[in-house]
Amino acid sequence: TVTETHSAANNTVTIASEANRLMIDYSGAPTVTFRLNGSVVTEAQFEAAVSVGDGLVYTPDDTTTPASERAIALTDASPNPSATGVVRDIRTPGHTYDIRNSAGGTIYDDLSYTGSPAEFGGHPPLYFVKAPGGAEASVTLAEYEQYLTKIQNAANPVADLKVIGTATATEHHLTTDQTIP
Repeated sequence: TVTETHSAANNTVTIASEANRLMIDYSGAPTVTFRLNGSVVTEAQFEAAVSVGDGLVYTPDDTTTPASERAIALTDASPNPSATGVVRDIRTPGHTYDIRNSAGGTIYDDLSYTGSPAEFGGHPPLYFVKAPGGAEASVTLAEYEQYLTKIQNAANPVADLKVIGTATATEHHLTTDQTIP
């Protein structure tokens, strides 16, 4: 999964692979074949499309196999842009948290849940909460932070999160087994 750390200027993209963050440098030789949602694209098209939460597979050049190619295959997150994982390292005084994959790898480090991150369109935040298997409800920032505090203080909470950039908002969709009064 693509993290928030990617740089067209440096020809790098960082992915969360299992519990690790890996930086891929796609500069230099041999030339990389770029794919976007299965189609071959230019480097500029790849760089314009890459965003946090996308799926990415990197195939390095195999010098022992003459027909091998160095390739990067990008699959847009659905919907795009979005990032899905588990909430960790909640910092309510700083209004940030991390999104981690199931193995603990950081997909997004220090995501501002009160700000308007450019990776998600730069729009104001909206908050939604639901219990596992329950109906989703819109909540205020104050209520959302009450849920985050309960998650932070619980021993083994359900804290699944999907952040979605829409045309008008950055939506934070939290699924948790924690309740507030």
